[in-house]
Amino acid sequence: MSDDKVTSLEEKFGSLNKSPYRLSLFSELIANYKPVTWSVEGLLAQESVNVVFGGYGTYKSFLCLDLSLHVAFGIDWHGLSLKKGPSIYIAGEGHRGISTRLMGWQKHHHQTVQDEPDPHFMLTHASWPLTDPMAATEAADSVARYCDRIGEAPVHITIDTLARNFGDGDENSSGDVGIFYSNVETNFRDRFGATVVVVAHTGHTNQDRPRGSYNIIAAADSVYQMTWESPPDGLEQEGEGLILQCTKQKDAEMGGPFFFEHETVDLGINDNFGNPISTKIVRRSVSEIELPPGLGKNETMAFKVLAVLYKRARKNLSDGNFDPSQALVQRSDWRDECLRQGLIKQRFNQVESNLIENKNLIENRGLHTYILWNTCENNDLDD
Repeated sequence: MSDDKVTSLEEKFGSLNKSPYRLSLFSELIANYKPVTWSVEGLLAQESVNVVFGGYGTYKSFLCLDLSLHVAFGIDWHGLSLKKGPSIYIAGEGHRGISTRLMGWQKHHHQTVQDEPDPHFMLTHASWPLTDPMAATEAADSVARYCDRIGEAPVHITIDTLARNFGDGDENSSGDVGIFYSNVETNFRDRFGATVVVVAHTGHTNQDRPRGSYNIIAAADSVYQMTWESPPDGLEQEGEGLILQCTKQKDAEMGGPFFFEHETVDLGINDNFGNPISTKIVRRSVSEIELPPGLGKNETMAFKVLAVLYKRARKNLSDGNFDPSQALVQRSDWRDECLRQGLIKQRFNQVESNLIENKNLIENRGLHTYILWNTCENNDLDD
């Protein structure tokens, strides 16, 4: 096609480069390819909108607050590298309790703030109705004003929870969810180049997805579910395992699962009746032991699951004044938990065989499985 012809077409139809309906050639897509850039290594991409959901009592808000603080203070998140920068926490409720959590986090991580309050972490004073376009724009303007003071745009924004920051919208309406995402993307992701994390509750009948419209999942760049490693019958027991499991990752491999525990931190102060005040923090589970090289993906997952169950068995014996070295794990419990984590049933026997015969990491004793202690004793399994 001649240049004259191209010119005449552009004169007739307008420049394609200025059109919102412009197209890209295959060669242009390849030439302009950019690999994913992580805000949190292998977990959250930069300039993305992500969902973390879980049932009541799964510590999802504790985990997301912990992540937000790590970003603000520039501390690697439980072994994962991250991008440091201003972190905004849009809290829909529990503002007084969050201050208690901040004090516990600061004490546990030995972080101190000198002179002025740390400028990199900012907490809202109320929920923000983010289904309202005007309110969302006003909220973004407020973020911009605060960040102008420190000369940096926010790199991480947490919305906790979706329901509390949904305004008059209906979570079950795909249209309202679409408006919410559009407002969040335009005002937070695109305006600041921030990574956004939306905290959501599980459904009432389906615990494997967030409550509300399926578009909550469909529109997200990544989705993570927070669950108990093995539900403790409604009782919060110190050190019970929590799992952060990726269920969707749009532009990369799904990482994890990531194992966590909760721990009580005594703040060293008392309430008005003289009772000590404490709070919780989350930490990477000791089941995340350093494994010998050469384990495959399924072997790694199965061994980590077994380590959680084994640690619990040792703790139960120790609490009962029995010898923890006699701890055993029921093979059926191990198998069932591996299946819940996504291991295909037919592959479990092969994985088990590999860990016994080829890796020499475990032994079978009838109906039970035993982790060889020389594998674990140097990995702080009982800390």
